[in-house]
Amino acid sequence: MEVVSQGHGFTSQFNLYRLPNEMWIAIFEAMGEPSDLLKVIKTCKHFYALAVRVLYRNLQWISPISFVSNTRFWRKQTLAMTDVPTSLVVGISHINSNSFARFDPTSAIVEIDGSWNITPPHPGHATINSMYQQPMHAPSSENPSDWRRYSFFASKGLYDTLSQMISTFSMLQELVFHHAELPETIYPAIKSLPRLRHLAIQYCSLPVVHAEPDVTFAELPITALTLWCSKADSDQSPTSNYVYALHLCTARNLRVLKVDWTTVTARFFALTTPHIQAVLPSGIEDLTLRMPVSKLWPSEGDASRTMLIVPLVAFLRSSPSIRRLSVYNRLPSLELDAAILPNLNTYIGPLTTVVNVIRDRPVQHLEISDVDKKLTDFINLLPEVARIRPDLKTLCLVMREWDNEILHAVYQLFTDLRKIRIKYEDKYPSEYTLLSLGAQFLHRFPLMECLQLYQPGFPAPTILQSHADLPPSDVSSANDDHRDQGPGAAEDEDVKELIIPWQRHCKFLKEVQFVEGVVWRRAFDGDEWCKRRLPTFDRYRELMG
Repeated sequence: MEVVSQGHGFTSQFNLYRLPNEMWIAIFEAMGEPSDLLKVIKTCKHFYALAVRVLYRNLQWISPISFVSNTRFWRKQTLAMTDVPTSLVVGISHINSNSFARFDPTSAIVEIDGSWNITPPHPGHATINSMYQQPMHAPSSENPSDWRRYSFFASKGLYDTLSQMISTFSMLQELVFHHAELPETIYPAIKSLPRLRHLAIQYCSLPVVHAEPDVTFAELPITALTLWCSKADSDQSPTSNYVYALHLCTARNLRVLKVDWTTVTARFFALTTPHIQAVLPSGIEDLTLRMPVSKLWPSEGDASRTMLIVPLVAFLRSSPSIRRLSVYNRLPSLELDAAILPNLNTYIGPLTTVVNVIRDRPVQHLEISDVDKKLTDFINLLPEVARIRPDLKTLCLVMREWDNEILHAVYQLFTDLRKIRIKYEDKYPSEYTLLSLGAQFLHRFPLMECLQLYQPGFPAPTILQSHADLPPSDVSSANDDHRDQGPGAAEDEDVKELIIPWQRHCKFLKEVQFVEGVVWRRAFDGDEWCKRRLPTFDRYRELMG
C-alpha cells in the first residue's frame, strides 16, 4: 500500500505498511463508530488482522440469534482471539423450569444451530397452531414483523455454550448481565475470569441455586459490583437465590458497590440473615444505595427504622473507608454520630438527610438527589448547609422548574465553590439572565471551574440554540445535522461570545454546559473554548458509574 505525493517538481512515495502496527491500532481505537471500523476491516487483510481485535474488544450479546451468528466467527479463530474482549454485555435469557415464559406462545427457544421452537403450550393455550411445534430457522430479515412476533430465549445447550465462551475470555475486565433470565452456569463463568474488575447484574431474574452460598466468592478479583433490581426470592431459605448473589459482595478487593437497599439486603449487611455467615469487605470507598420507592416503604415509625435504617447505620459504622456515599429514592432520615464515615468526601442524597450526614464529616462535594422538591425547600436548607460546610467545593441540585432565586441563594452563601450543577425539569433561564450571568453571579465565585445549568432531555434556552421553533422531539436530530459545522457555526459563535467574557470573573473556568450531552471546554487559561459531545448514553452500562 503506497501513497504518492507530488509537488515542487518531485514525486515521493510512502509505503503505509511501514507504519508500525501500534500506530494503526491507535488510529482504529480512535474511531467512534463500530460501522466505521467495519469498513476498515473490509479494506485489506493487513487491516483486518489489526482492526478485528479492536472491533471485538467490546461485545454485546443481546439476542440469542445474533449470538449464534457470532459463534461462527469464534469457531474460525485461533486461541489468540480469546484475549481480545475486555468488555461484555449479556442480555440473553435462558428459559428454565421456573420461567413464566415457558407457557407463553410468543416465546421461542433458540438452539445451538440457530433453529428455534415455540415453547410447549400451556393447557390454556391448547389452540396454538401445530406448525409452531416444528423446528424453524431465524425469521427473514426482509420481513421485520417476523422478529417482533416472538421473544427469543436461549436453550440450555446454547446458554452452556455462551457460558463456556465467556470463561475463555482471559482478559475480560467488565461483565454486565442486563434484563435477562440467568441460569446457574453464570457463576462458574464469573469465577473463571482472572482479570474481571467490574461486574454488574441489573434487572435480571437470578438463577435458582440449590446449594449453600459459595464462600470462594471472597477470592474474586472484582473491585466494582452492581446488583440492581434483581428478581429473587426472600432470604428465609438457606438456599435463597438473592442471598446467594449477595455473597458476591464478600469479594475482599471490592472498592465500589451499588446495591438495592431492601429488607433482605439490610439483614445481609447487618449480618443477621438466617443461616448465613459472611465476611464483608473492609475497603469499600464508593457506596451507592437505592432505597425503596415511597409506596414500597414499610409503615412509618419503628418498623421502617428497624428494618432498613438501623441496619444501614450499623453497616456504615463498620465501613470507615467510605469516601463517597450516594442514596437515591426516599430516605426519611439518617442520623449518624460523629464516629461514622470519618472520611466521607462526597455525599449524594435526599434533602431530608443532608444536614445530619454532612455534619462532623469532611464533605466537600454535595448533591441533593430529590426530584420532587420545591424552590422553598432548597432556600430553607442551604443556609444550614453553608453554616456547617462554608468551604463546600461542589453543589448540585435538581429542581422542579427554573427560578433565578436559586442563584441568589447560592452566591450569598457559598464563595469557594469550584463546581455548580443545577438541573431543572421545567422552564429555563431567560436571555437577560444568561447575558448578565457573569456580572451578576459568576464574579462571586473566583475559583469556579465548572458551571452546568441544563434541562435533561430538552433543548437549550433560545439564545443558546438555533432550533427554538422545533418541538423537543425534533431538536436532537436537528442538532445532529449541525454537529459537523465546527466552531464557525452561528450557534457555536453565539455561545462562545457568551462564555468568553466570563473568564474575566472566573479565570479558572474550564467547563460550561447548557445542553444535555454537549459541553464547552478549554484545557488551560488562554486556550480556545471548544464544543465537545459527551459519550452516547449506554443503557447497558447505565449503573456502572
